[in-house]
Amino acid sequence: MVDELVHGDVGPVLSEAEYDSITAHSLNNQVRGDLIMSNTAATGLIRLAISGTQGAVLAAGANDPEYVTSLLAVAAGATLNPGAADAVLEFQESAAFRARWRYDIAANAFELGIRDNVGTEDTIFSVAGEGATHAMTIGGATLGVLTMTFASLSGIAHADLDDAPTDAHHTEVHTIASTGPHAQSGLTIGHYLRALTSTTFDFAAIVDGDVPATHAGSAHHTRSHTMPSTADHSATAWRVFYSDGSGNIIELPLGTAGQHLESSGTTSAPTFETPAGGHTRLHAMTDTLDHSATNWRLFHSNGAAAVVEIIFGAAGTYLRSTGASAAPAFSAILDADVPSTHAGTAHHGAGHTMATGTSDHSADNWRVFHSNGTGGVDQLALGAAGTYFRSAGTAAVPTFSAILDADVPSTHAGSAHHTRSHTMPSTSDHTATNWRVFYSNGSGNVIELVLGAAGTHLESAGASAAPIWGSASDWTEIVKPSDEGIMNSVTLQNDDDFLFTAAANGEYIVELYMLMITPASADFKCDWTVPSGTSKQAGGEGLGGGGFESLGNAGLLSLEGVFADQLYKIWAHFSIAGTGGTVQFRWSAVTTNPTPTEVLQHSVMRWRRID
Repeated sequence: MVDELVHGDVGPVLSEAEYDSITAHSLNNQVRGDLIMSNTAATGLIRLAISGTQGAVLAAGANDPEYVTSLLAVAAGATLNPGAADAVLEFQESAAFRARWRYDIAANAFELGIRDNVGTEDTIFSVAGEGATHAMTIGGATLGVLTMTFASLSGIAHADLDDAPTDAHHTEVHTIASTGPHAQSGLTIGHYLRALTSTTFDFAAIVDGDVPATHAGSAHHTRSHTMPSTADHSATAWRVFYSDGSGNIIELPLGTAGQHLESSGTTSAPTFETPAGGHTRLHAMTDTLDHSATNWRLFHSNGAAAVVEIIFGAAGTYLRSTGASAAPAFSAILDADVPSTHAGTAHHGAGHTMATGTSDHSADNWRVFHSNGTGGVDQLALGAAGTYFRSAGTAAVPTFSAILDADVPSTHAGSAHHTRSHTMPSTSDHTATNWRVFYSNGSGNVIELVLGAAGTHLESAGASAAPIWGSASDWTEIVKPSDEGIMNSVTLQNDDDFLFTAAANGEYIVELYMLMITPASADFKCDWTVPSGTSKQAGGEGLGGGGFESLGNAGLLSLEGVFADQLYKIWAHFSIAGTGGTVQFRWSAVTTNPTPTEVLQHSVMRWRRID
């Protein structure tokens, strides 16, 4: 039969050796590891086959023992009651190490322990008590490193938890600070958390080795900030700053009083220098870009050639000289300053001028005054425009009249209109704008004419037309003697060198070969100022790259995408109307930029008259 214990088949005669042999009996279908048990009727022995599952254990079944992979199965709602003795389950790896599960009946506690050597056991987890009073313990007297992960922990009262270490079991979110549940000590202000390896860290100051040698600004700063921010920058007192050829920011001490920061070129450090000639351009006294002053002041130069402010005096006082080498002062008119003999003191408390205000004199509007034959003062209405005050004799009333032919000598040496004969260069009699020549026009008025470019000649435009510089048949050229620049401005500026005088009713063509540099982001624009009524057209191209865009018949040209050290050609045509005058080239950047836009030395402008 299947699985039964049977005798071995040894033949008709059983020898003693066969009787003693271990093969005298066997189990049907036996394999290694099988066990022998009684059969169902307990009348014989049968085979219990070894389990095919590793780790399965032999347990009592309903009738026969059987191999199972679970030690104990408890039906739903049933209670596992080990009885009066403690329930103990041990898993042993070797003689020196085992894990033990135990239910302590007397203490009503569940324990999970690890035994690592004979006689020493660590209880690593235990729960004791029941109902509302229970306690959970993790760890033991000889417990080493323990790592635990909780998916969640709730429903435990704070007072029921062991508070060692303090607040080690919080469920709320909190920060690590100098006090509280994660108190730290021994930290230094300004230190940072620094990784030492992939698993260790410490707190330390940032060292040079931690900072990249090259970075785009983010290695030291985590936010945008302003240059004056004291939280981000520090400097030596009283310095200005510039970047050098390596991109480093350099401090430069301020210069002495009155010095100016002077550029040494686009690739050299600037320096503070004393201006050689004071102001760099001619300007008016009222120019607010060049002068400032305290309110309501007068100005005079002192003995050191410095300009000094003087406060206006009280109402009714006058600025009185105190000598050729002393500061003037405001004061009332002094008796000592009034001549001892004069004809005005009989009815005035003090001497005064005819121009003194209404406190001393009154008159009809726009009058002149003379004394009559009885010593009284008479008013005389001003004459018509262009008339003169004419004497009618030593004892007659004067009148205003035009100059009479009879009053002009038929021959004279210039003294009839002038109080004295004088030379043309006499600065007492003539003034003029700098560097001009003079001619009379069709009305007999003397006109100033700007000097022409070097090498040009004054050319007649006819017996009744203004003369001009140059020749109608030849080109006239101007070569720029030095670089000229503008920075941080988009206002068109007159070029210092490129201008000429055009005659009335003339036709002119102009060519300008311009060496120019400007930042690409600043671009370049230019135009011409011309005499009233002039018609003009202009264009241009970049011989080194880029091109001009015309902004209309007004003659304004715009050049975008300019690159350094390029040559550009600009041409223009001018039809001068009935009024001649100056044709002036102007230029500037399109967009404000701290880097100068420059028209360079050896740029050339030439023009000619073509009618």
